[in-house]
Amino acid sequence: MTPGSTYEHGRSLSICLLDGETFPIRIKYLEIKPTFYKAMRQIVIDELSPMERDNLDSFLKRTLKPGPVIGIYWFILPSDLHSEAQQGHDDCGPFYLAVELENSRLCFELLVRSTTNLHCSCIAYVTPVQRQFILDFIDKMLAEEMIKA
Repeated sequence: MTPGSTYEHGRSLSICLLDGETFPIRIKYLEIKPTFYKAMRQIVIDELSPMERDNLDSFLKRTLKPGPVIGIYWFILPSDLHSEAQQGHDDCGPFYLAVELENSRLCFELLVRSTTNLHCSCIAYVTPVQRQFILDFIDKMLAEEMIKA
C-alpha cells in the first residue's frame, strides 16, 4: 500500500500512514460521489440567513410546483418560451427546471428537463430567452421577499 491510500476488507476500512503502518478506522457516514459527475450550469444564491431561507421557502411553495423531495421545486417553463427542440415534443412536456433550496443557499439549475423522458433531444440547457425569464423571476422573488443578495 502507498502512504495515504485506503483499502477495504470486509466491512472495515484501513488507512496507510507515511511510514507504511496501517490502522483500521470506523466511518459513521461515507458519501461516495461518482467519478463521472459533470458540473451543472446553475444560478446560486448563497449565504442565506435562516429567516431569508424561510421566506424563500414560503415564496417557492406559493409560486412553484413542489418536487418529490422536501426542498425541491419544479419551475415550469411557459409554452411560449420553449426552444425549437422542445416545440416539437409536446408528449415530453411540460418542461421544467429544478430549483433546490438548502439550509443556506438556493440553486436554480439551468437544464430544461422533460416530465416524461430522461433521454431525449428536447432536454437541453436554457436558451438566452429562457435564462432571462428565470433571472426576471429571481429578481422578482428577491424583491418581494426583501432579500438583498
